Amino acid sequence: MTRLIPALCAAALMTATAQAEVVSSSSARMVLTQEHESTLSKADLWAKLIEPKEWWLHSFSGDPGHMTLELEAGGVWREDWEGGSVTHGHIMAVMHGEMLRLHAPFGPMQEMGLATSLTLSVGEKEGGGSILKMDFVANGAEGSGLTELAPAVDFVWDEALTKLVTDKD
Repeated sequence: MTRLIPALCAAALMTATAQAEVVSSSSARMVLTQEHESTLSKADLWAKLIEPKEWWLHSFSGDPGHMTLELEAGGVWREDWEGGSVTHGHIMAVMHGEMLRLHAPFGPMQEMGLATSLTLSVGEKEGGGSILKMDFVANGAEGSGLTELAPAVDFVWDEALTKLVTDKD
């Protein structure tokens, strides 16, 4: 997975997204935020959010259909397939229809021993539709290289959340 970091960083630098932002980063910390508008109703966006196999693009098995989400505190976002199993995140809080918070060191961050907090919030957009807000914080040891990793993580989340908020299956 660590071989993916340089490729992801390069891809992230080639794509600019107005609603995605690396708020701050250092070798030991990154803070990301994104806001995406959707034509989906708040209820429909929440229903899609809690089915990560419908929108998460990066799976260890190569098939997002292997993903499940246990929607309760202590639950797990996991991927199980013949020959393997991966935990993508541990649920810390759920406010049904409103907010999902996980400890989620995705991909190469798993082997880095990072403390993370991923918050996905769904709200109504004035005039119709909905808004999805993502806040991601990762903390690690000094020298973790999070400054270099932050643009790639932001890119991956922007790609996935763009798919999530799209009114297509």
